[in-house]
Amino acid sequence: VVGKAKPGIDASGLTYSKKIFYIRKEGFLGVKGEFYNQAGQLEKVLTMQKMHKEGNRWVADAMKMENVLTKHATVLEFEKRDTSKEIPDHFFTVNFLERQ
Repeated sequence: VVGKAKPGIDASGLTYSKKIFYIRKEGFLGVKGEFYNQAGQLEKVLTMQKMHKEGNRWVADAMKMENVLTKHATVLEFEKRDTSKEIPDHFFTVNFLERQ
């Protein structure tokens, strides 16, 4: 999946000029993301690590964001999660998100 600003939209204020996401067909899990800066250079790569199936969905136990220009990387590891709980729809409203 490629994300770019629509033609005619001023993208100069955006952090990235283009984002490319690689999605697994099985489970629709994003496994990799590429982030391109305004100069069109690949700047960061996000990779999902330690993926497994939990119930009926695929999850990643770790993700790594690497800045390919500076060689700095950040790794997030998830030790515990509860995917059995439903998230209420109102959590995704503009009003709720702006309050946070």
